[in-house]
Amino acid sequence: MDGKDIAEMAVLRAQELQCSYAEARYIKSRNTTIAMTSGNVAGIGSSDSYGLGVRIIHSGGLSFFSLNNFNKDLLEKNLRQAIRLAQSSNRKDNPIEFVPVKGVEDSWKVDYKKSFADISNEEKLTRLQEIDKLSQQPWEAELVSRNIFYSDLVENKYLVTSDGSKITSELQRLYFTWNFRSLHKESGHEESRYSSFTRTQGWEVMEEEATVQAYLQDIDRTTKATARSKLIDFDSNVDFIISGEIQGIISHENCGHPHEADRILGREGAEAGESYIQEHILGESMIASEELTIIDDPTIPNSGGYYKYDDEGVPARKRELIKNGLLNELLHNRETAKIYGIEESNAAARVSEYNREPIIRMANTGFAPGSYSSDEIFEDVKKGIYLESFSEWNIDDRRYQCLYKGIVARLIENGTLTDTYIRRPTLELTTTALLKSVDAVTKDGFVAEGATCGKGNPMQGAPVWTFGNSFARLRSVPVRF
Repeated sequence: MDGKDIAEMAVLRAQELQCSYAEARYIKSRNTTIAMTSGNVAGIGSSDSYGLGVRIIHSGGLSFFSLNNFNKDLLEKNLRQAIRLAQSSNRKDNPIEFVPVKGVEDSWKVDYKKSFADISNEEKLTRLQEIDKLSQQPWEAELVSRNIFYSDLVENKYLVTSDGSKITSELQRLYFTWNFRSLHKESGHEESRYSSFTRTQGWEVMEEEATVQAYLQDIDRTTKATARSKLIDFDSNVDFIISGEIQGIISHENCGHPHEADRILGREGAEAGESYIQEHILGESMIASEELTIIDDPTIPNSGGYYKYDDEGVPARKRELIKNGLLNELLHNRETAKIYGIEESNAAARVSEYNREPIIRMANTGFAPGSYSSDEIFEDVKKGIYLESFSEWNIDDRRYQCLYKGIVARLIENGTLTDTYIRRPTLELTTTALLKSVDAVTKDGFVAEGATCGKGNPMQGAPVWTFGNSFARLRSVPVRF
């Protein structure tokens, strides 16, 4: 019995056993990982995974189970046990319900040119060694250590729901991550940097010059900051101009996570925390400046967080979390949409593996384009800081008190970006103060960073993008060093 057959059987049998809802998700995947430390191979290997995840609602209770032994009797045993667990939750007077979704039969795949499955591990390693060799050149500060982590994923998925959905998907995803430590021996100053490059495409991405240049340019700008940066006196409040990278991490941490409806309802309260959004009113509260719109969009082609349908069979769409400063939209699955009285989910339910339940996740989160040119953003900043990259972020459990520590930062004087590097300027303020300080965003210059976002218990790592535009301006915000 293959994965599709067992998935369809699971849903049909659940309906026969009077489940009001059932979904079954068959996932087969192959993953290859290579790690290199200062030019040496630290590890290389591939792994295969396959299995079925089933979720049902019975007597108002929700239950989930998984199995990777496709035996009809084993399926029946697990399904009946799941029903007993759902019944024992005693939710008849307060049943879990999902908003309806129109069933869809579709098959989709990610656009790629070269499958990871067709490239040998030896060829993958050779390419990484070539890239690492390019980093072994004179820089303004010494690379004391350097690490490259490569991972690829080939995934086939089949989702069946009692709503009538049957969705087949195939995707290929690349994770290219690096971290290094740079040291300027004369000054003794050092910096540590971590960054990543994620695409939902095939091996061709690793052959592109842009991938190599992303790594080398990060080393170049970080070693310059390590060698040249110095402390500069500023008033207590300073105008900042932030890069797309900084816009992206702010969007993810200060907006995306607190906009997750399950978090607001308390699901993560004892683990990852709650949300400052609990104190605000959807559609009424201004939590940012009118110049700021923050979106989460899983439909960006080949992006880290791309998908056509979420793991509840809902078609993906762009979500405007903050619209012109207004608290506009939360991230929902079908259950939280029902709780909030919304007619439909906005397709934020995702799983990382077959043995995980779907939970609310971000996809690609960032500042939407504004209306300013780069020149307009800089021209009236008399003395400020351009923050290009960061080494550290920290945020409290409500996603309200936050800190971002810079690596590459340069002085702005009289509207001009100078070659003077500033040592570790740190933004430390509340989320609403930060978002309300944004008074200008450029209209072009899309910049994206790949990442893996962790959430849940057991933990699920979801591929995402954080993104922004060329520049955004923050007016009169506190800085410390």
